Formats: sequence, structure tokens, C-alpha cells
Amino acid sequence: MAVMSGCSINHPVAKDYPQFLEKHANSVELPKTNIQSDYFIDGETQNNRYEFRAATVGYAHLWIVEFGTILDESLNAPYVQNAFGRLTKTDEGHTQDGNLIEFSLENYEFKNYHAYVSMRIKLMDGNNVTLDKVYSVEGASKGSQMFWGGPFGMKNATLDSTKTAIDKILADFINDIPST
Repeated sequence: MAVMSGCSINHPVAKDYPQFLEKHANSVELPKTNIQSDYFIDGETQNNRYEFRAATVGYAHLWIVEFGTILDESLNAPYVQNAFGRLTKTDEGHTQDGNLIEFSLENYEFKNYHAYVSMRIKLMDGNNVTLDKVYSVEGASKGSQMFWGGPFGMKNATLDSTKTAIDKILADFINDIPST
């Protein structure tokens, strides 16, 4: 009825991500690299807003995933920071010297109880591109959490599956970094 009348309950899940991340930060251990780098999230990725509804918890609920915010929070989390020699955000797509890692979201979807993420990551040393690859992964399945937890479970399922997708991409990227 809420969908037919134009009313919906909006759930911007990124606002709860810092607390979720703090609680679940130790759920994964990323590989280690000594690389010291700045990182940049392109504007389209930073401003990405994905909206969806799920029959499991009712179509009156509109789930809003601000992927850039979630990615930035993840990159600044201690478990990610500890995986790098240094990882510092820059708001410009270049660095004075040293390495720059650029993150560009190709696609984000939440369907079939999973987050599906495709992201291009470029590693540059000055003007030289040393790695440029699109990583496509599927986050953890959270169907039972959505079914049994209702709207609260849906929020956590979305955050958890998105986090596991980002973690998989970061682990694959770190493993792909050329040895120096």
C-alpha cells in the first residue's frame, strides 16, 4: 500500500557504516604490502547512490547505498590502513611524488541477497601506470539474515555483503601489486 501511495521508508545505510565497521573490523585479515601511497576516489564513485527495494523485507522500504562513503570509510579503517605501509587520501587525482591508487566504481548492485561490485583500481608511480585492473566480486550471501531480521537485518545484510565485497577486492589488489 505504501508503494502505491508513493510513500516509502528510506534507509541510507552508509550513515550506519562507521559503527558496523568498528564492530566487524576484525572479521578479515588483509594481505600486507609495504607500498606507501596516496589514494583517490573519483567523483562519480564518491557520489554514487544506488537504491533498491527487497520483497523479503517489504517494498515500502527503500535501501540507499552510498558506495563512495562506504569505500572511503573502509579505506580509513585500521585493518585496511595496517595492510599498507601508508595509505592517505588525496582529493586530487594526482600526487606530487610517489604512488597514487585511484578507485573507480564500474558497477554496484544488491540483488539475490548479495552485493555485486566491479571496481577499476589503478596504481600509478608518478606518470607510470604500474597496475590497472577491474575487479569484479560478489559479497557474502545474506538471505537468511534478510528473511529473519526484517528491516534491521536488511540494513546489516547490505552493509555486511558490501564490506565483504570491498575486502575481497582489496585483498586481490594487494596480491596483484608488483614487487618493488
